[in-house]
Amino acid sequence: MILPLLLLVVGCPKEVPRVVKSTVVVPTIEGTPPPPKSDPLPGWRCGWTNAPGVNRRPDEVWGFTLGGPITAPIVVDGDQVYAVADDTIYAFSADGHRLWESKLPGVQGAALSGDAIVAGGTEGKLYFLNRTDGKPRSSTERGGALVGQPVPIDGGWAWVTEEGIVATNAGWLQSFGQRPAGRPAADESTVYVTTVEGSLFAVSPKGVEWTVTLPAAAIDGPALDEDNVYVSFAAKNGEPGGVVAYGRWGPMLAKERWRFHGEFQPLAAVGADIRQIYVPEKDGNVYALDPNTGEKQWNAEGYGEFSTQPLVALGSVYAGNSDGHLARIDPDDGGVVWQVDLGAAVSAEPALIGDRLVVGLANGRIIALQ
Repeated sequence: MILPLLLLVVGCPKEVPRVVKSTVVVPTIEGTPPPPKSDPLPGWRCGWTNAPGVNRRPDEVWGFTLGGPITAPIVVDGDQVYAVADDTIYAFSADGHRLWESKLPGVQGAALSGDAIVAGGTEGKLYFLNRTDGKPRSSTERGGALVGQPVPIDGGWAWVTEEGIVATNAGWLQSFGQRPAGRPAADESTVYVTTVEGSLFAVSPKGVEWTVTLPAAAIDGPALDEDNVYVSFAAKNGEPGGVVAYGRWGPMLAKERWRFHGEFQPLAAVGADIRQIYVPEKDGNVYALDPNTGEKQWNAEGYGEFSTQPLVALGSVYAGNSDGHLARIDPDDGGVVWQVDLGAAVSAEPALIGDRLVVGLANGRIIALQ
């Protein structure tokens, strides 16, 4: 689908985002070519969902004001929506009914596990809650205060702590000794952690499998696809920030595959699908890069300062900014499909549930758009 830049809609910034195509190839470290792509990976690794998306400029169909800013990613499953604000997990139905709320000291984010919700907090506990009523089912305490959300691994869940520990409820705990930059990512047996000191660690039940020094401090947690680990890094010594990719298998394991520098620095983790990765920059640029080479496919300008990891869906990319705008971006060319003004900064990565887009705002509002 090749689309021109689409119409400016009510609530857009004064300048229409500008799309710049590129045919310049970023130099890459040579290595064995990766295997063919297969099915996309789960969204907790890369910000991807197989939901169909919202095709036309949407309107608000329901909304609630919670007890404080919504800063953890919105979580959806089936016909329910979960949000975290003010030390509380809130549950809603997809059609806008408030179902329950559960107070948990210092809760940082939630994830789903069968018929339970998994959540951790600054007090160092990992809670398992009933999805039907939010009542705590069990808890475990290992490793200290959590950073970000827990992630699924073989046999259970893993999380990272402020003390530089990967803890699990699967019978193992390992230290990496630095401060996490954001939520981790994981495959079946390995947890990937970025740090504010500028390192990437791959941690397994055996310990630290490998570590690399990043070009600068990590901006956020890593993103994964089948072949690579992607890390957004900060500007340093007058050089702009960007994204670096490291191999996850074979001869390229733990080796830098490519590095991309933007104009300023990324503001959040990248989003990824099987074709491209998407890099939101602080100055309002968004880049689409080839995941194997780092080649810039396009960049679009003028979206405003991004505030969350992009949500990547089938045929669409959604990104929110600190000016209160939410845009759907065409992944083929970076053009605006639609853009809406939500009245407050988008503070949490949005989520799709059916044909509705659920968004968390810095003013404590959670809203559904359709």
